[in-house]
Amino acid sequence: MYSTVVLCLLAVSGALAMPVTDSLVATVVMTTAVSRPCDPGYICFPNSTVPNPTDGIMGYICPVGHFCPTGALEEIPCPIGSYSNLIGLADASECVQCPAGYYCSLPGLQAPLGLCDPGYFCIPGSQSPTPVDGTCPEGCYCPTGSAAPIPCPVGTMNPVSHGSSVSECVLCPAGQYCSGAGLQTPTGHCSAGYFCIPGSQSPTPVDGTCPEGHYCPTGSAAPTPCPVGTMNPVSLGTGVSECVLCPAGQYCSGAGLQTLTGPCSAGYFCIPGSHSPTPIDGACPEGHYCPTGSAVPSPCPVGTMNPDSHGTNVLDCRPCQDE
Repeated sequence: MYSTVVLCLLAVSGALAMPVTDSLVATVVMTTAVSRPCDPGYICFPNSTVPNPTDGIMGYICPVGHFCPTGALEEIPCPIGSYSNLIGLADASECVQCPAGYYCSLPGLQAPLGLCDPGYFCIPGSQSPTPVDGTCPEGCYCPTGSAAPIPCPVGTMNPVSHGSSVSECVLCPAGQYCSGAGLQTPTGHCSAGYFCIPGSQSPTPVDGTCPEGHYCPTGSAAPTPCPVGTMNPVSLGTGVSECVLCPAGQYCSGAGLQTLTGPCSAGYFCIPGSHSPTPIDGACPEGHYCPTGSAVPSPCPVGTMNPDSHGTNVLDCRPCQDE
């Protein structure tokens, strides 16, 4: 017995005017089969009797890198920016988006074509190794295959685009600081009372406290020594005004002193700011004597005299003689 469906098909075709035979049924069934759309994920040749052929004679399954919608006459390549390494895809949505860090610049790819170029970053679906919207920005660097820009480390900066290596992140210049990652320019100047070496991350670095004997104005790259003849016994100096004159009777022989060097030599006197124990303008004058550490010459006592300079003590003052 033939099925009701087959008999209906024969009736529609007018075949019931002839005797119903097995060959007639086969012909009608085959004719009906090829009139159906090919299944999604397959390509059917005109003589195909099945909707999902795989033998290469009736048709074939949709190849890698392509998709085949229902009834497609030929496979359609996966769009640029995508790929597929699977067979039997039925829709473009089944093509895989090119992964971040890679590019897919041709249709019908089975795999990404390659890695993003250095100096660029490739978001998912990138179609070029140097995408226009993927230029590595200032403050960052992008090695080969970057999925996103990498910020320059704290303490560095990069004022130009297309950076390809962390070596293009330059140290923050001396006297300034770079407090965050991904900077194009320094954050600002070092604070007064501090100095900032190259690569400083703070305006008041722990290892940049202005030391005793020095001063550090705003933006200092290094401590400035107090001048000869002065000293500064405290840290965090901000200006030369904090370098005090060496006290009278003492001398400060070098720059950058925290304390005085020593007392004035006997036979001399040292005014404030002296930088030698035997200052040229500090020779003890006649009629006076100058012990060690003298701030001013001491006059010989009444009834005594000293005809010589460079007196060192009162014994150099001799009694006056009547003429």
